[in-house]
Amino acid sequence: MAKKRMFSLKIVDTDEFLDMPPTTQNLYFHLCMRADDDGFVSNPKKIMKIVNSATDDIKVLIGKKFVIPFESGVCVIKHWKIHNLIRKDRYTETEYKKEKKLLTEQIEKKERRIKQTEKKLEEYHDGFPEMERQRETYEELLAKYKIQLTDKQQQLIDIESRIQLLNETVRALDDQVQSKQSMIDAYDKRIEELRQDIETSSTENIEREQRLNALTEKLQHMAIEHDKLIKAKESIESSTHNSRIVLQQLKEELDNQEKEIRDKESRIHRLEVLSAIYRASKFFGGILIGVGIFFVIWVVGIFFNVIDLGVINVNTFLIVIFLIVAAILSIVSGFFHLEKS
Repeated sequence: MAKKRMFSLKIVDTDEFLDMPPTTQNLYFHLCMRADDDGFVSNPKKIMKIVNSATDDIKVLIGKKFVIPFESGVCVIKHWKIHNLIRKDRYTETEYKKEKKLLTEQIEKKERRIKQTEKKLEEYHDGFPEMERQRETYEELLAKYKIQLTDKQQQLIDIESRIQLLNETVRALDDQVQSKQSMIDAYDKRIEELRQDIETSSTENIEREQRLNALTEKLQHMAIEHDKLIKAKESIESSTHNSRIVLQQLKEELDNQEKEIRDKESRIHRLEVLSAIYRASKFFGGILIGVGIFFVIWVVGIFFNVIDLGVINVNTFLIVIFLIVAAILSIVSGFFHLEKS
């Protein structure tokens, strides 16, 4: 298969070709590029898939007779020999000889029909020579009558042209009169509208003056109220300043009172601690006195042999002395704690 193909503007530049969608034209070019030297394409469906063409594109090409399909699935480019003239030394005959034969037979049938039709037309013209002669005589008579009637017709044409010109002049004058009348009516209407506008504008001006006077009075009243509001604002600001001063003084007094309360609370806390210490010291002094009295009772019991120590090797005198000393120290310590508390 050749790698180069040509396209003729006699086909691709026609309105019939250019009226087709771009996708259909694209498919036509691809089919021509892949056709063999006789214009036959073996795989049109594969080419449609390659170029993403729809089924309607090939239907359009077949309907417009740019492509001729066969039952075997092969198609042929109709205007192939217009596009490409291949030399004999480079020509390779198509593989689809059966389809080529069918195509050749169809072409021969059409040529025979054309020849038969041309022959019938020649017989038709040869069979009516008298009608041709009669037509020539009638044409000569018509030419003579035309020459005779030319002058009168020219006069009539001149008169009719004058009448037509006058009629056009009259129509133009009527149109001008109507346009002038319409302009006059428009001017009258416009003047009436202006008069009404002037009346309405005068009444609007009067209403505006009244509104302006009312607004002026309101502004004067508002100015007086504004002065009152300014004075009230000044008095409020002065009272607010005084209130702030009083509030600051109250705040300072509260701070001082809070400090005094905190001092008193700390003093009360210290007194509570001292009271607890006092009670503990007094309790401890009582315990010491009790212990001293216990030692004294113990010494008296030993002295009168009421209490038996049950110790043989210990000197009784030393024990008594120790107990007396302990009793004295306990009692003295107890009284000391009681006096300190």
